[in-house]
This record gives sequence, C-alpha cells and structure tokens, in this order.
Amino acid sequence: MRLNEGHSAVLEDEVFLGYIEQSFVRSDKPKLFRGLQIKYVRGSDPVLKLLDDSGNIAEELSILKWNTDSVEEFLSEKLERL
Repeated sequence: MRLNEGHSAVLEDEVFLGYIEQSFVRSDKPKLFRGLQIKYVRGSDPVLKLLDDSGNIAEELSILKWNTDSVEEFLSEKLERL
C-alpha cells in the first residue's frame, strides 16, 4: 500500500528507552512529515502504524531494529514531506 497526501502515520515508542526515541523522535525530523504523530507508550517497543483515510490501522510495523535513516527513508516513501 502506498500512502501519500491525506494519509497519516503514528510512531509509538516507549517512554524512557529506545534508540528511535532518542535519535529520531527527539530530533527535528518528525516535523518534516505531514500527518506524522508521535505517541509515547510506556513499556512498548517502537512501532509504526500507518493509518488509512478513515483513521484505521492499515499496516503496523515493528521498528525496534531500524536506525534513524531507515525510519526517515520509509516515511519519505509513505508520507508527504513538508
């Protein structure tokens, strides 16, 4: 599924630990993607949820082992950059 303008994604990350939280979430990079929301969920591994036009989860991916460049590249393919 290819998401584009009008679609959104939710990146869920655990609150205190996690490579993605520190490297991607706390950087300015999330601001580059239209429709990207960051939600902190205590005790959970980082996941990326792609939502359809109705706000339903269309795809859910574990990004526990992804590096910042991989997250950014994936989001660039799926979401509109600002």
